[in-house]
Amino acid sequence: MTDDRQIKLLPEDVANKIAAGEVVERPASVVKELVENSLDAGARRVCVEIMEGGRKLISVSDDGCGMSREDAKMSLMRHATSKIRTAVDISNVRTLGFRGEALPSIASVSRFEMVTAPKDGGTPTCIKVEGGAEMTVSDAARSQGTTISVKNLFFCVPVRAKFLKTDATELGHIARFMQNAVLTHPHVGFRYLVDKTEVFNLPPQNETLPFMEAVQARLRQLRGTDFTNSLIPVSASAEGRLIEGFVSPWTVASSTRSEIFLFVNKRAVRCVWMAALLKRAYGTLLSPERFPYAFLFLTVAPNTIDINVHPAKLDIRFRNEHLVQDLIARAVSDALRSDMAPPELSLGEQKDENAPDLGFKSSFSKPQEISMMRGEKLSVEDWKKIYAAPQEEASSVREKEEETYSAKEEGTLSSSKVLSQAGGMYILAEIEGKGIGIIDQHAAHERINYEKALLAFESANAPSQRLLLPETLTLSHEQMASLKPYLDELRKSGFSLEEFGKNTLKVDAVPAFLEASALQELMTDMAEDLKLLGSSSRTEEIRRRLALIMVCRKSIKFHHQLSMADCQAILDELMATKTPWTCPHGRPTIIMLTYSELERRFGRAGL
Repeated sequence: MTDDRQIKLLPEDVANKIAAGEVVERPASVVKELVENSLDAGARRVCVEIMEGGRKLISVSDDGCGMSREDAKMSLMRHATSKIRTAVDISNVRTLGFRGEALPSIASVSRFEMVTAPKDGGTPTCIKVEGGAEMTVSDAARSQGTTISVKNLFFCVPVRAKFLKTDATELGHIARFMQNAVLTHPHVGFRYLVDKTEVFNLPPQNETLPFMEAVQARLRQLRGTDFTNSLIPVSASAEGRLIEGFVSPWTVASSTRSEIFLFVNKRAVRCVWMAALLKRAYGTLLSPERFPYAFLFLTVAPNTIDINVHPAKLDIRFRNEHLVQDLIARAVSDALRSDMAPPELSLGEQKDENAPDLGFKSSFSKPQEISMMRGEKLSVEDWKKIYAAPQEEASSVREKEEETYSAKEEGTLSSSKVLSQAGGMYILAEIEGKGIGIIDQHAAHERINYEKALLAFESANAPSQRLLLPETLTLSHEQMASLKPYLDELRKSGFSLEEFGKNTLKVDAVPAFLEASALQELMTDMAEDLKLLGSSSRTEEIRRRLALIMVCRKSIKFHHQLSMADCQAILDELMATKTPWTCPHGRPTIIMLTYSELERRFGRAGL
């Protein structure tokens, strides 16, 4: 009798290879699963060895609880696990793994060997599996713990092997996971070798050391002392949720969002909104193309998150996501508000040789520096380069999206005297007790006008100036459509305007802080910018957008000659703002050339 059924149950080895496609994406996936098994087994020391980017060998050895022979054999069966027993247990998982898919999936696409010895002194076991074939079991010799060797990954699935990248790329992914593991488990010792070369050997931190202090010690080992000491501690809690960690000050920034790390219950997770949330918390001090460094550890009750939404458990869902977001934003904002200071210009070379080469590219680097020989005069272009250095590396610190923080340093900028204007671009001022301040006149004026604009939006009766004659402004249909949703907010800022026929506005008054000239150009530019930015329903976001557009067009430009009185007025007004150190776009307004730096460069330090 023939079987004419079209739907058939797949053989076990085929099912395992399909599962491997979800769990084992690349060598880093194997390292992740094996190291997490070691951590779940209570290991105090873990050794990871990689050869040829993980293609030739991935070996993970630990001193965890080990397994009996029967448990070792069972661990290679699909969906066999010691972590859960019922469906209810899934919502209360406290271990890194729980599905029971990793080992059989890995064994189905490699030459797999496991040697394990239980803690009760039972006979050590060696199990070998080649490409998902039947396992062979024998006695072995080793102390308590487990060693798993994965050789020739994807040798039996050549189509998967072809999609692997270069060794350097694969090692970069492995190194990123290793960094996550050593940070989330600082009380565990880690040794990491690549092609028989030791990358790092980190002893376990003292168990009596509080978790975040142990994390900070690990960061020093991984990223160097200078970088780690520059980080700002973060800590806050609410309704059973705890956020702790470190973020970078506004003088240190990354060019990519890859330096933002979120760990939930000691599990590294991807979070699509995390970068945007931090950008809002940092406010206008963070330029659009820059991102902070962040190492944040969130602790929540297991039943408030769903970790079963991704095969590799890289993504999670929060039951009350908005509460988590609010906690993180508030914690970061509170931590940053007290760490505001102008960037200092260093004319000498500074290096931190403490950080090891982890095998992946970190975007952290020192600000570009300019060498200046004694007696050499700096041209305007030299000063431009000096100004551009912190603009490239400087980032941010500051407020929650709807808050602006006061950030005065007592005694640092209380007395400021203008010395000169340089090149029609920069104001040079003596900051009593600190040094020489180099102020970007356009950026400074933008910050002054930006805070005036925000204040006008919040005021019930924003000051305005009447025009001698009303102006009619003609816009395109698209421009009018972009601008129309924001007319009420513009009125709150001090504009008196109304629709006056098709695609035409009549303007009778403008905000007091704006010049009344070139209104047609201002409204056209504003409409075009709003069209590019898209819509927003958040009042704070709308006001910030409008304020940014207005002040950018109407602030003092480069190469605009100012009197000494005008320069002093700009400096005084800048110092009176709540956030004087950057313009609204995140670029620095002031760079300090400190007296101590001058003394060092002139050879007077210590005299």
